This record gives sequence, C-alpha cells and structure tokens, in this order.
Amino acid sequence: MAQRLEKTNFVTHILFGLVLGCWCIAANASPAESLIDGGFENGPAPASGWEEVVESPDEASDETSFVMPDQISGWDIAAYQCKYAFWAGGSYAISDDETAPLSNYVQQEVYVPEQTLGLGFSTCFRREDEDDASPDDLFYVEIIDEGNVEANIFSREMTKDNNSYPDWKRYILTNISDYKNKTVTLRIGAESGAGTPYTGNVLVDAIDLYQGRDQPVSEENRTVYPAQAYTDDDTDALDTFLADDFDVGEEDGEDVEIYGMEIRGSVLPVDKKITLHFEIYDDDTGLPDGNPKDPDNKPVWSLSLAADDPQINISAEGGDGKITFSPKIPARLAKGRYWLVFYPQMSEADFGQFGWHVSDTTNGHEAMVITPDGDNGKQLWTPITEVGDWNVALQDLAFTLFYQKADVPEISVSPNRLSETVAKDKTATADIIIANSGDAFLEVRSIKSSAEWIRLNPEQGDVEKSCGEITVTVTFD
Repeated sequence: MAQRLEKTNFVTHILFGLVLGCWCIAANASPAESLIDGGFENGPAPASGWEEVVESPDEASDETSFVMPDQISGWDIAAYQCKYAFWAGGSYAISDDETAPLSNYVQQEVYVPEQTLGLGFSTCFRREDEDDASPDDLFYVEIIDEGNVEANIFSREMTKDNNSYPDWKRYILTNISDYKNKTVTLRIGAESGAGTPYTGNVLVDAIDLYQGRDQPVSEENRTVYPAQAYTDDDTDALDTFLADDFDVGEEDGEDVEIYGMEIRGSVLPVDKKITLHFEIYDDDTGLPDGNPKDPDNKPVWSLSLAADDPQINISAEGGDGKITFSPKIPARLAKGRYWLVFYPQMSEADFGQFGWHVSDTTNGHEAMVITPDGDNGKQLWTPITEVGDWNVALQDLAFTLFYQKADVPEISVSPNRLSETVAKDKTATADIIIANSGDAFLEVRSIKSSAEWIRLNPEQGDVEKSCGEITVTVTFD
C-alpha cells in the first residue's frame, strides 16, 4: 500500500508503449509532511519518528513493536494506506493460558504550523464480542504540553456498538488548531479496562496535519437554507442547490489536494437510502460553471456516497448537524477559483428537508442558489442575499475545506519496452519494476493491459499498492 499520509492523491496515468500492447498504471502521490512518518511506513521505532510505550501489562513492554505490517495477523485486512498500521488495545498473551488487557500508545513531538486547521487519522475498531463491564476501554488522541496532558482532543469507547471492522473510518479534528505555532507531543493510543480479557482493539493509520479554509456557523443567524434533491414523486421543481466559492491561491502552491470537507447544516440520519453529493465546479465570471442538473457543464470533481459510507461522519452538536467527508482519493485542484456544491438526495416524506447554515465570514463572492426546474425566479444562479423571502444578509455558507499543497512523484519504469518471441502453445514471462524516487509516496491503484494475450500479475482489475516500488509480472501467451 502507500503511505501518502491520507494522501492518496492525484492520479498520474503512465502509458507504456510496447511491441505487444500497452498497460496503464494509475498512481497516487502524497506530499512529504512535517509530522514524521504518519503512516508508520518506516517500520517499528526507532526507525520511525514515533516512540512506542506499553503501560500494561509489564510482560508486553519487551515486545519489539505493535506497529504491524499489512494483512495484520488476526485482522485479515489491509492497512488504510501502505504497509503498516499501529495496533492499540486488545489482549496480550502473557503465557500459554493467560491474557491481560493491553494499554499502549505512540507519541512524537510535533510542531503545529500557523496554517494548520485539522488533524486527520484513520481507525478500524474491532470489538465483536459482548461489551466488558469495565470503566475504561478507550481509544484516545491527546496533546501533551511540557510533559503534562494538555487536552484529550478525541476519544471513543471501544465497545461493540462502535465496532467498525472490517471498515476503516477517517476522522479530522479541528481542535488541533488551538496549538498553532507550538511544539507539542501528539499521543495516540488505547486504554484497556480490567474487566474481561475480551477488550476492544483499534488499528490506527495515516496520521496527518492539514491546512484549510474555515467558514464557521454564524453566531447570529442560525437559520438553515434549503439544499436538496428530492426522490419523492413529482418533486423535480423543488430540487434546490446552494454553492459557495473558494480560491486556490498563490500561497497554496500550484496545486492543492483536498482531503476533507465539513458541511454544517441540518441534522441528517445515517441511512443508506440517503445519497450525499459533493461537487466542485469551475468559476464562470463569478458564477458556478454548471449545476447538478446541467448535462453540458460537468463539475471538475464530484463524488456521491451513501450517508452510511465509511468515508462519511455525521454528527450533531448543539442541535446543528455536521457532515465530515474524507475521500479516499482527494480532489486535486490547480490554482484558481472554484465553487463547492453539496446536497443530499433523499425523500422528504421519510427524512424531511436539509438546510445549510450560513457564516459570518466575507470570503470571495456571495453564495448562490439555483432551482433549475422551478418557477420561483431562481432558475439561474442567484445570490442568496437577493432571495426576498429568505431575507439573509450574510454572503457565505458554513463549511470547512482541509487540504495540502500537492507534490509530484518521480516515477520510473524499467524496462519500459518489452518484446518476446513466443513459440506456439508456450508462454514467456518478464518483470517490470515501477519505482518512485521523488518526495511523494506512490500508490499503484490499477494495472491494465490493452491486449487480451498479455496477462499481468496482479491481474487486470486488481488493486495493488506499493510504498515506492512494485513488480509487475507480464506473461505472454
């Protein structure tokens, strides 16, 4: 797999012109980060930047490492990215017939830059047995300042209700920004209670810091404004979409990669019958260059997911809803202005209406609304401040983007041309090495052959990942 630190990233297509056909590799790159080895790809400490600590039992303190390779024993799943993940909690075998709850963590000193807005990490919680009657069985993320626990910035009980196995779930925490311009210790681990031996387990991977753009919910205007596509009968005329602009500027570099979005509005249920649509459009002289019902002007990037997809986190805070989206493959954008559109597609009869909050910020253009099939005067993109019955004076929608400046891999293929003379009813094989010598991490996501008589290992359509190098075996029939 590839560490990229959540950064699966932009897709590079490399076409190999061969005497006997061609194959295409789709690759992801991830930028180098200030946080060292957030994906544990340097292996166990001290090779990585992490310090590993076992709090209990004492018998586990001699264990070399709980940074485990891909296809971790007993889990039968791959790491979120690349080869390694950190295993916290669970039970530790202290003898052939005795186990004890394991409490352990990793930590490292991290400087939190001025532009930091989020801390991202991926987890897989495994607790398939009945819950322990223990006071402590907890996954946590802590900030330690000058040797003292400054704050627990995230925690989750490792109970059966929170079991996510075999799916990975990604989280982005904004409270890391409270520590801008400071060097702190980031600690991530699990505390296992002393109830029964069957304690909860968690895998952790792809820890990273993000910069971003934040437009918080207005302090004064708590109204939400409609943004929804309806699935009920005869409701096309009601479909309403909102859009707000954002800039990828000089300070962000030529390209950025968006690793997360946070939409603030109505509380949504976590239901597979609700589809969430995330779309980014080019700018057309101060307006979105298209809309969700315009077949001729497509978004530059889009993704639609069920509300219960592992890439989605839906929560409620103080009566307001928060939808956090962490795409496995980030959106890569060049310098320029773009428009973000978000809307759920769902039945009003079953789930009611969704509304988007506004913000007190004044960034870029006014947010826009459109009802393409309606007869309410909003068939074209219209500033939300000009909708008379809304009576809204604020120009921005409430959302957050988490991104990083993009990096580029240096990919080499050796050899880049093969030719074979194959006798009738015989086969021949040859190996091709795909390697990355750049600063970015490489992930090979798909390998395909255009010729039916060329077979690849991994086979066509399979997904194979590498932390810098992968061998492809070509078979000529």
